[in-house]
Amino acid sequence: MSDFLQSKVDMKRCIATVLFLFFIIAEAHSQQNGKRYSMYPTIPRLELRILDTITNLREVRMKRAIILNSSKGSKMLKEVIWKKPAGHFVYYWIKVVEDNGRTLQTHFNFYVNPVSMEIKFYDPEKDIKMTLREWRRRNNRNP
Repeated sequence: MSDFLQSKVDMKRCIATVLFLFFIIAEAHSQQNGKRYSMYPTIPRLELRILDTITNLREVRMKRAIILNSSKGSKMLKEVIWKKPAGHFVYYWIKVVEDNGRTLQTHFNFYVNPVSMEIKFYDPEKDIKMTLREWRRRNNRNP
């Protein structure tokens, strides 16, 4: 092998060794600090809490059961963070959508205040938001 090719091979081995050592040190450091680092993005705890709260609303649970039963499991209901707080918009906009494999059909829109965890129902056609109590009253649901 020529000296040039040998030096390239040696350089690649050196880089691979340095990267390997870096990952070992990072893993040891993360275990020492009680933290786990992942190559995959994680959802912040607050956002998980918000999604869990919406998932557990009785209207969402009922709609999920209806869709699963009527589609025999071929369609699913999902909660999606549609918009995060930014500027003057202080809410998380959560859409509850039906995924039929081709499109997403929105069933519910909710605004969640991340500080108070207050949930408001949002009607995008009329551009109004209302408390869950008001929404349930308007839809003859028990508040």
